[in-house]
Amino acid sequence: MLEGNWNENYKITIPAHKLYPYQWSWDSAFIAIGNSYLNVNRAITEFENLFSAQWKNGMLPQVVFYESSDSYWPEPEYYQIERSKDSPSHVMISDMTQLPVNAISCCYISMKMSEMLTSTKQRNSSRECFQR
Repeated sequence: MLEGNWNENYKITIPAHKLYPYQWSWDSAFIAIGNSYLNVNRAITEFENLFSAQWKNGMLPQVVFYESSDSYWPEPEYYQIERSKDSPSHVMISDMTQLPVNAISCCYISMKMSEMLTSTKQRNSSRECFQR
């Protein structure tokens, strides 16, 4: 499932092609843990993309919308995130957040990285992401 649901265009894993065609914070947390066993770079990329949609006040969105879909509602316009001074302007997202499972996942993955990462570049990239 992890490999089959990887979206190469956006560098994310989507939960279900038709039902949930976007990046979901909750799912990304658990997907990143699974990917840390198979492909640690993909686990890091999953989080880098999620954290790139972080609000100025630190909130992570529940959903990051990368393109429109005719199979999912509500679409990003529903949330009217532009009304908040803290919302990011470069990406379409929901205005809701979820339980802090991302912190748990980041902690877990960062502990495993010392044994899995081989290059200094990988270690520096992971530190940037996980220090948020």
